[in-house]
Amino acid sequence: MLKDGEEIASDSISVSCKPLSSVTIDLKDVLANYVMEGNEYIITISFHTMKDSLWAEKGYEIAFDQFVLTDRIYVQSVPSLSLKNIEETNEQVKVEGETFSITVSKTSGFITSFIKQGVEVLAGPVVPNYWRALTDNDRGNKLGERAGIWEHAGRSAVLEQMNVKELDKTVQIETVLQLQTSPVSRCRIHYEITGDGEILVAFELLPGESLPEIPEIGIILPLVKSFEAFSWYGKGPHENYWDREKGAKIGLYSSTVENEFIPYLKPQEHGNKIDVRWFVIDNGAGVKLHVTSDSLLEMNAGAYSATELQEAGHTYQLPERTKTYLRVNHKQMGVGGDDSWNAKTHPEFTLFSDQTYQYSFILK
Repeated sequence: MLKDGEEIASDSISVSCKPLSSVTIDLKDVLANYVMEGNEYIITISFHTMKDSLWAEKGYEIAFDQFVLTDRIYVQSVPSLSLKNIEETNEQVKVEGETFSITVSKTSGFITSFIKQGVEVLAGPVVPNYWRALTDNDRGNKLGERAGIWEHAGRSAVLEQMNVKELDKTVQIETVLQLQTSPVSRCRIHYEITGDGEILVAFELLPGESLPEIPEIGIILPLVKSFEAFSWYGKGPHENYWDREKGAKIGLYSSTVENEFIPYLKPQEHGNKIDVRWFVIDNGAGVKLHVTSDSLLEMNAGAYSATELQEAGHTYQLPERTKTYLRVNHKQMGVGGDDSWNAKTHPEFTLFSDQTYQYSFILK
């Protein structure tokens, strides 16, 4: 039994079930011991071998499933501090609090600086993203040729409109970006910055008509390289995807950017995590970035950009690492794999461009 990811109880029983038959296990008495209010409770049922065999030792896990018993209650904090200063020029808007400052360009609409506790967090502008490094399956089914229009759509976006509104303890910045797809797509990103240093990010993508599928929908934060260690509450511990998640358990995990790299024969997408409730990454010197949401996110903290991964034929050809690429995603399409030379990702795991996509999260 998990409570907000923490194990609070466990038990084991012996079950005998003949082939082609079933057994009912009544858990009502067990569940009656818990008052499941105000937190997310998850029960994990796991089956293990009872004796040694030629193919597995006693205790080997052969199957599991998880059941979310109560929905988590997400409470957004109420700002307790006022903003220290808001400076607006023709080039940018700079918002300052007691322990942070955030700068948004009025040329691009992107966040270009995030200073926290006196430390610059960003190694580049925060941009919307619609692309992943092509996998072997993507290359086999020609995703790059079919959907390549999305590869640079985020960072090449043109700012159409930007509005700044000052409130009591927050400032709201609304941006509308034109994506250079054909026909044109648009992305709206709403930032609400509080005196406590929280940034509420609300994202909306409005694809143009008759465009190809979208490999990924989200935002990339290029962080300085020192942001290395991270932890999360979601599926793990290994990489998992929309259509590759049944072997991953919901829980509390920790890792590093270096450990997340997977040396596939040809560098490609790797390290994704789905169903993430919260995510924290730190620079080893006391500065942490927190990502939370009232909906489930997909997260990825990697050492290389999609371009760097795609341009390298083998791992040794990757450039020296200079940044940490933090991707906070609504969703990434499935990786497919019926075969690696033709089959596309199944439709139920594909992000088609015939609808509007929305999600939000808080960065602090």
